[in-house]
Amino acid sequence: MILIVAYLVLPTVSTMIIGLFPCDDLLNGEVFLRADYSISCLAADREGMEVFAIVAVAVYPVGIPMTFASLLVWFKKSIVAEGAEEEEGKVKTGDEEEEQEREGEEVTAKVRRPHTYS
Repeated sequence: MILIVAYLVLPTVSTMIIGLFPCDDLLNGEVFLRADYSISCLAADREGMEVFAIVAVAVYPVGIPMTFASLLVWFKKSIVAEGAEEEEGKVKTGDEEEEQEREGEEVTAKVRRPHTYS
């Protein structure tokens, strides 16, 4: 459940974190954070905010996908084995394959048949 929530909120949280970097220069010489014009980019506490944002980027927009990838690699053998077991139960006989081919040929013939309009 935690993985699902992390995956669902990943785009929103990533956008908010990345939004802590860009600043806009105004005509009067002031510089404000593009995401919130009440925060000056020239303020003394801006450096601390940037350090926090860099750590947050490493943790969330980079860390969550890396965690998902490492979990997939870690559990790859069990995922493949599980899929192979499911496929073993669905092995087609020769008759079923021939029937499926005939159905496919019939559909193809119907599609290729010229249409006549009255």
